[in-house]
Amino acid sequence: MKKLAVLLLVAVTLFGCSKKSPTATTTVQAKFIVAEFNLYRWWGSSPNFYEWVEVFSDPAPNLTQSSAQMKFGATTYQVTRDKSQWPGGVQLMDTFHFPYPGIACSLFVNTNVGNSRSGGVSAPGSYTINSPGAYDTLPWGDVALSWSQAQYATWYDLYLNYSAYNGTNHLGDADTQFIVTGTSVQIPQAFFRKYGSSTYVDAYFSLNAHAGAAPGAGAVGNLTGDIKGVFYSTFEDSGSSRWFYMGSPKLALGSVTPHPQISHEKRRQFIIRAFGLPVKAEAD
Repeated sequence: MKKLAVLLLVAVTLFGCSKKSPTATTTVQAKFIVAEFNLYRWWGSSPNFYEWVEVFSDPAPNLTQSSAQMKFGATTYQVTRDKSQWPGGVQLMDTFHFPYPGIACSLFVNTNVGNSRSGGVSAPGSYTINSPGAYDTLPWGDVALSWSQAQYATWYDLYLNYSAYNGTNHLGDADTQFIVTGTSVQIPQAFFRKYGSSTYVDAYFSLNAHAGAAPGAGAVGNLTGDIKGVFYSTFEDSGSSRWFYMGSPKLALGSVTPHPQISHEKRRQFIIRAFGLPVKAEAD
């Protein structure tokens, strides 16, 4: 069954003060919204959906006066099931059936500190990893990671990690993250050489496709109303990850140390920081 979980999170931003006279100051209130619509689909499973909306504001919105709606064509969903308050904000959650594919999402956020909306954000389509090949063993050197273009996608986020070995000894791990606007990225050999005595690395990377607002220099928000902000979509396809090896010899499958994994929340925080915005710390 297709489900959508929706969260409305509110946190406190920084204030700016402008001096009017030696004895008086004026406070300028800062507000911003970050919203994500997410679809993930694993091998042979039905797609699953969820969404986050974060509203940065001080004072924080009142829980009883905060709501979110999503509209897909003529169908509108109210986010009402779970509501809670935490210091500096509120949280709303819900799950419901979702009309996918091919219908763009419009988002409506209503609070006592302001209202905003955004529309026309579609979920990216399917994509696959092109290189390296699955479980390829590569010589030491730079590595080109590439993938097919996902329909509607305008940017991607990529997570890469590896475990390093010297013979059968596990030396340690390393990881990195990228925001990419094309369909390939070159990883320098130096990244895989963190442990100088390593003879072999067991590497893994995963890729998410995105549409809507994109982070980076000159990023433009796509929410209008009292509170400006960004709304983007995420699609993690079943073909969005790949394992490969570098160096020699290749260890027997099953003998390697399990890779450290990044949580979805940490990955989302990385994207929010790429927009130049503050994040609320979350545990893995």
